[in-house]
Amino acid sequence: MPVYKAKRTHSAAKTPATTAIAANYTTQKKGKGCLLVVILFILIVALAGTLFYLYTLLFGTAGVKNRLTPTGKMDALYVTSDDYFYGAATTVEEQQAALQQLVETALKGGYNTLVVNVRNGQQVIYRDKYLSTAPTITANDKLFSHFDPLDYLGQLTMVNNLALYAQVDLYAAGTTWEAHTLAAKYADALVNADGTYYFTPANTRLAADLTDSLANLAARYPLNGIVLTGIDKLPEADVAVHLAAIKNALKHSGCALGVSVNDTENSLDGLFALLNQTNGSELLQFVMAQYSGTETFDTDYSFLRSKLGASAALYLNTVGSNPLVATQQLFYAQLATDYNGCVYTSEKILNTAPETVALMKTTTNTVDAMPQFTLPIARQLAIGYPSNPTSSTYATSCFIMGSSAPEQPLYMNGNEIVRDTAGGTFGILVNLEPGDNTFVFTQNDITATVVITRQVSSGTGSGGKRQYDDTVTVNPGTYVQVIGQYISSLYDEDDDGAIAATLELGMTGKVTDNVVTVRNGKYTYAYLLSSGDYVLASRVTPVSAPVQTVLNGIAVAENDRGRTLTLQGIETPVIYDDMRDGVLTLDIYDVTLDTGFLTSLPAGVTAQPMKDEDGAELAEGVTLTLSLPNEPKGIWSYDVQLIDGHTQVVLYKSPTLSADPLKPLSGVTVMLDAGHGGSDTGALGILGAIGGPTEAALNLALAQATQYRLEQLGATVIMTRSDDTFPTLQDRVAAAETAQPDFFIALHHNSRDLSNDGYEVSQLECYYFDRNSKAFAQSLLDNVGAATNRAVTDPRWNYFYVTRITCAPSVLFEYGYLVNPQQYESCADTYDIYRAACGTANAIVELCR
Repeated sequence: MPVYKAKRTHSAAKTPATTAIAANYTTQKKGKGCLLVVILFILIVALAGTLFYLYTLLFGTAGVKNRLTPTGKMDALYVTSDDYFYGAATTVEEQQAALQQLVETALKGGYNTLVVNVRNGQQVIYRDKYLSTAPTITANDKLFSHFDPLDYLGQLTMVNNLALYAQVDLYAAGTTWEAHTLAAKYADALVNADGTYYFTPANTRLAADLTDSLANLAARYPLNGIVLTGIDKLPEADVAVHLAAIKNALKHSGCALGVSVNDTENSLDGLFALLNQTNGSELLQFVMAQYSGTETFDTDYSFLRSKLGASAALYLNTVGSNPLVATQQLFYAQLATDYNGCVYTSEKILNTAPETVALMKTTTNTVDAMPQFTLPIARQLAIGYPSNPTSSTYATSCFIMGSSAPEQPLYMNGNEIVRDTAGGTFGILVNLEPGDNTFVFTQNDITATVVITRQVSSGTGSGGKRQYDDTVTVNPGTYVQVIGQYISSLYDEDDDGAIAATLELGMTGKVTDNVVTVRNGKYTYAYLLSSGDYVLASRVTPVSAPVQTVLNGIAVAENDRGRTLTLQGIETPVIYDDMRDGVLTLDIYDVTLDTGFLTSLPAGVTAQPMKDEDGAELAEGVTLTLSLPNEPKGIWSYDVQLIDGHTQVVLYKSPTLSADPLKPLSGVTVMLDAGHGGSDTGALGILGAIGGPTEAALNLALAQATQYRLEQLGATVIMTRSDDTFPTLQDRVAAAETAQPDFFIALHHNSRDLSNDGYEVSQLECYYFDRNSKAFAQSLLDNVGAATNRAVTDPRWNYFYVTRITCAPSVLFEYGYLVNPQQYESCADTYDIYRAACGTANAIVELCR
């Protein structure tokens, strides 16, 4: 036996032992008597070399000793042999180098197995008496040197603790073949399907030769298993008989027998039919199954698992899938805990898109237990809305919602209701006449009656006089300070949505006038500030004038996340912020600029007196323009902090993917805010009023699923709530201000006025406030929409409280409409929750690239 054999243990990955193998392989393959001049000795050596060649041809060199299956789940890299052995001719040394590089790539990627496609029609990448070795391999043959790539790869995998599986399209005969091949020998047993020829195992002699060919493959090479493809193209009964014979022939070699199937080609259905012929474990020891979609994933997986039996392994196969789709498939597969490993996409994609392939591998990262959700949907007749049997409304229509047994017909006032949901939830828009409207729902022997009284408005008002609230006027020149966590300065005092800027707790501004406006049915005062915009008097309090009002310096402190600038000589003035293209502009009111320090400004900082619309300098006001030097993406996010009566501006760098491909979000912090909670149920949806999942429960489940996926990717995740509690809006914002995350997502689900048809709404919606959050909103919509197959809108601007955080891109995401029966069931489905979670995580990875 060769000197390079190694005990097949499976410790941590080591540097590939490829150089020594290349030398040993060359030494053992080369004849040793070429330089002798004695003819007899040459003949002896020639005879020995010939015998040695015949031995290697029949029995191989590496043998099958020490072949062990890696412990734990399979992490396999699929290898196509086209680029290695069916393309342009290469030397033996080049072929060896390519295989060495392949093993090194697998080890660096954390794989423990290679699955190699070793056959192309009647050509193979090894030595076989039934098939032709690829011409690019045999072109290098010499009298005493016959390179065998599969043998060489087997040695490399053995010493580097990698399992090796050979994939064979067993019944493919190709389109052309040499005289000694099986296709030539059994030309009368070929089946022509769309111009491609296949063997039929119904021919017993052919089946025996095919079996013998696989048995020789298993005996001569250090394989852990043989993976058969193409079994769905022939009658299942013939294939079942043949597989049983093959498995029996391989049992002494210790080489496992399995199949690879691809449901996009209906081969999964073919496998089901095959397994119905007999118990799966009698035929196969493993299956590598690919799923192109996720709708039937749970059903197909459960069926395969039950038919294979406990002794057979089930591997998930991503080969041929879109890598991002495959990532989701592998992630969902974790919901079924008894799969045995994954076969990842080919090394071709690994070389061109390593980050994408690494993203797939993160699905097997071990974090805390994967959350499981109990979000039951009642499957019997019950009315969820209106929540009371009798109700009244001024509306002319009502969307009645409820549950039913999905397998039984449902009637309203004797007419059948057409439902399109798997779980039996339903919604129907009914018109209302003035007075009582009665709707009787029946299913089997169950009846539910709803009476809705439509009232008609008399059109008369109260005529009462509007009252003032307890706010007061102040003298012009008075300073007022913000007392709310966030308040708005308004360019229209009568419109809360006319937001000019967000002012933070403690900011102090000068009043120039008082005006009267209306809030909550009462008159109230608003103060016009020197900025030219209004603040409601109820949101501020009068204070003494600030002592420091001259900006005379900026101190800079650098850190890993960016830099902090302390504004010297001023206290806590009103500041308007505006960030565009990674550059932050701050307009600071009621202060002046000391020009003496401008020559020593930090890099990336400019300061000048504020100017009016005509370009004239104002008597009071300073404009700062801030950037991050040497940061191609500019400022990622920022925060204006008021600390101990002084103003600081924090500038954050863009988060980036880590150097560890299996933990790409290491170093990235995400805050997830599950909306509502506790006594605040949020939208009730179809069944929330009668015990079904409410928005608060669905928000929390989605946040927990997203946390799991993000932590798999290496992110640090902070939850504003992890149970059924209710943090206030102020609590949620304060948590973000304290944590200073890289991303903030408020997770919600949507509703609408139920005088309208709930089926009319189904799209995902994402809201942002600051301009620098819009790209985050767009990425979420794109990725979650693709993951869930739900329609999306464009990002929408709104002034939700939690979207006004600036220390991170901050959005409020509506993941679905709970008044749409189809979407309500989808939002409560565990697989669909994880689809949305996977899409959310993908959006963050995308923005960190």
